[in-house]
Amino acid sequence: MVYGIFRDPDNKFKNLEEIVVNIEKYSYVLDWTHANIQSALWNFENPKIDKETIDFFVKDLRDNFNKREEAHAKYYYYKYVDLRAEMFRLFIAGTPDSFLEDLERLKKKSGINNIWKYAEDNSWLKKNEKK
Repeated sequence: MVYGIFRDPDNKFKNLEEIVVNIEKYSYVLDWTHANIQSALWNFENPKIDKETIDFFVKDLRDNFNKREEAHAKYYYYKYVDLRAEMFRLFIAGTPDSFLEDLERLKKKSGINNIWKYAEDNSWLKKNEKK
């Protein structure tokens, strides 16, 4: 899928774009699971919580910890293995961290919080407009 992050008439940056989108996706998953874990822990502090609710939140915590662990591994793989190799292939100077920091500045300038989520939301809007 082409996201149009880079001006790329000859598809030279197609792989780089895909890697960046995957990094953004797993960054989003990490943030999302962190929020859900914090929410579940906050709910445990309620003194009136019943056994069924506790069981629900324990299962939810377990699921979110597993999702977070998987997303963490994929995020770092894309960032430090795939992105580094692609930057080397394209002769892009710097580190994956510096590249993503520059991208973060560009995202802020454009008013985009997460490229993957932005693309997902826009594709959802486009699908609904066609119907």
